[in-house]
Amino acid sequence: MLRSLRSRLIGAFGLVVLLMILLSGALSIWAMTSRFDILVTEESRQRAREFVPLLEASYAHRGGWSGLDGLLTTTVSEVFDVIWYDTEWWGVVATAMGLDNQTLAEEAEDADSLAAVAEARGVDPDVLIQAIVESERPSIDAAVASGQLTPNQAEDELTSLEENAGFYLWDPPPVEDSMLPDWDVIVADELNMSQDEVKTATATGSSIAQLAEERGIAPSHLLNAILEAEKSASRASDDRTDRQIEWELADIISQARTMIGSEYGAKFPWVEPEDAPWMFESLLVEGERILVTDSDGQVIFDNTASLQEERLPAAMLDKGVPLWDYAQDVQIGTVIVTAGPSYYDAHQSSFLRNVSASLAVSALTAGIVALLVGLVIAQRITAPVTALTKATRQLASGDWATRLSVRSDGELGQMSAAFNAMAQALETQRELRSRLVDDIAHELNTPLSVIQLELEALKDGMQTSEQAMVHVGREIELLRNLADDLALLAETDKGTLQLDFEPTDLVKFTAESVDRWRRRAEAVGVELWMKPSEPLPLVEADPLRLAHVLGNLIANALQHTPVGGRIEVKCQKSVDDGRECLLTTVSDNGEGIPAEDLLHVFDRFYRVDRSRSRRRGGRGLGLAIVKQIVELHGGRAWVESQPGEGSIFYYSLPL
Repeated sequence: MLRSLRSRLIGAFGLVVLLMILLSGALSIWAMTSRFDILVTEESRQRAREFVPLLEASYAHRGGWSGLDGLLTTTVSEVFDVIWYDTEWWGVVATAMGLDNQTLAEEAEDADSLAAVAEARGVDPDVLIQAIVESERPSIDAAVASGQLTPNQAEDELTSLEENAGFYLWDPPPVEDSMLPDWDVIVADELNMSQDEVKTATATGSSIAQLAEERGIAPSHLLNAILEAEKSASRASDDRTDRQIEWELADIISQARTMIGSEYGAKFPWVEPEDAPWMFESLLVEGERILVTDSDGQVIFDNTASLQEERLPAAMLDKGVPLWDYAQDVQIGTVIVTAGPSYYDAHQSSFLRNVSASLAVSALTAGIVALLVGLVIAQRITAPVTALTKATRQLASGDWATRLSVRSDGELGQMSAAFNAMAQALETQRELRSRLVDDIAHELNTPLSVIQLELEALKDGMQTSEQAMVHVGREIELLRNLADDLALLAETDKGTLQLDFEPTDLVKFTAESVDRWRRRAEAVGVELWMKPSEPLPLVEADPLRLAHVLGNLIANALQHTPVGGRIEVKCQKSVDDGRECLLTTVSDNGEGIPAEDLLHVFDRFYRVDRSRSRRRGGRGLGLAIVKQIVELHGGRAWVESQPGEGSIFYYSLPL
C-alpha cells in the first residue's frame, strides 16, 4: 500500500509538472504562430487601405457594423448584375460600314466621331447602333438562360445598351453634366467660398483639405457633406439594394478623398485614382485574411473566425488602418490585412519548425526531471506515513509507549503530533479503565464483606438481630448510592439524562441548600456559611440536578476540612470564556490538593489519597458527577488549590 501511495504521488507530481510544461509549450507555440499569422507588412497595409472606403460606406449607410458578413467577399457583378460583354465594338462598326479597322481608324482621326464617319459614307448611325446591340444579344440571352437576368431585365439591358452604343458613336457627355461640379458646389458652400475662389486657391498648389484647415473646418466635415448629399440621392431611389448603395458610397468616399486631398494625416490615407478598380474585382484573394475591429479594438469580423470577439492589443491595432465616421469626426474602428502563413520563406518556416521541436524536447526533458524530483519528494512525504503505520501496529500489539518523532510544523508534523496525543490518551484511558475496574471491585467488595461479617456475628450470637439489621442496612445504602451514581454517569455518557430547565433564583436556591447542609457541618465541627450576595438575574437550570452538584461539592469540602475549619459558599455574576454567567464557589481552608492531582480530581474513581478510608475519602464519583451535570447545563466546573491552604471549587452557569 505504501509503495502504491508513493508511486501515486510520484505519478501525480510528474503528471502535473509535465502537463504544465506541455500546456505552456502549446500556448507558446499557439501564441507565436498566431502572432505570425497576423503579421502585417507594408504590402498588406496597403491592401487594408483599399478596404477602407467600402467599410466606411457600410458603416455610414447602416449606422453601425451590422451586415459585414458577405460584404467583403462579394463582387461588383454580384451586386449590380453587370453583364460583361465579349465583342469588340470597333470591329462591329467597321464591318457595318464595309471597312477594315485600319481604314476606320484613319478616317475617324480626321472626324469628330464615329457617327460623323458613318454620315460621311451615307450610313445611318442607327444602323451601327443596332449592329452593336445585335452583336451583344447572345451575351444577354445567355444571362437570361442562366438566371442572371429576367426577361424584363434583359429588355432594360438592351435599352441601356442602345444608349451606351450611342455614346460610343458620338462624343461622351460634357463634364458639366457629371457629378463632380455638384461636389464643387458642396465644397464651396461648406468653405463659404465661391467656386472660382476654390479653383484659384487649389491652382496655386493648396489642397481643399488645407483650405478647410485654414478656415477652421475639419476636412472630414467636407467629406461628410458630400457623403450625405449622395446618401440622400441614394435614398431617393427605390430600386437599389443595401449592397448597391454601400458599393456606390464606397466609390464616392474614394473619389471624395482624392478630391479633398491627402494632407490630412492618417484620417485620409492616400488612395490613388488608379486604385479604384479594386471595387470591380473580388475583394479577398485566396489565403488573404482581414480583421475589422470596433473603436475599442474588439474584433467584429475575421474571415477565419479564430479571433472573433477578441480584443487586440494596442501594438497590433497600430499596424492597421483606422476607419472613420465623418459625421461625428471620430474613429469607429480599424481594418487589418495580414500577410498570412504564405508570406514566410523557407528559412522562416524552418525556424518555426525548429522552435516547435525544441519546445517538445524541452518538455520531455523537464518531464523526466520532474519525475526524479517527484521521487525524492514522495519519499520524504511517505516516510512519516511509513513510520505512522509501523507505530500503529506496535500500538495495536500492546506497546503503549510507542511515540513518533515530530520533525516539522507542517501537516506531516501535525499528523505525528496527533498520533502521539492519541497514543497518550489511549494509554491514559487504559490506566483509568484499569483503575475503574479495581475501584468498582473494591467499592462492591467492601460492603459485601461487611454484610457477610455482620451475618456471621449474628449467627454466632455476637450481636442482636436489630444491631445486625442496622449495620447491614447501612452497607446496602452505600451499594445503592454507588449504583445510583454509576447509573447517573452512564446516562450522561449516553446522552439520555433528562434535565428539567426552569428559571431559577440561584442565590435563593444556594442559600436553601447551604441551610440543609449546615447541621451536618456543625456535627463534624466545621463552620458552613454563605456569603451575602446582591440580587442576581434568573438562570435556566434544573434545581434537582443542581442540588446534586452543590451537595457533592459541600460533602467533598466537609471530608477534607479539619475540625474547626470553615467552608464558604458564594454566588456572583461573572464572565467565563467571553460569556456572561453566574458563578458559584465553594471554598474551604482544608488540606488542599497537590498540583499533580488537580487535573484528575474530576476523573471517575479518582481519589487524591488512595490510602484514605473510603468512608472519609469517598467513592471518587461525586466530582465526576458535578462535572457532567454542569457541562449539561452549558457551563464549566474547575478547581484551584494550594496544598495546606485549602481548595476553591467553581462552577459557572451561562445566562
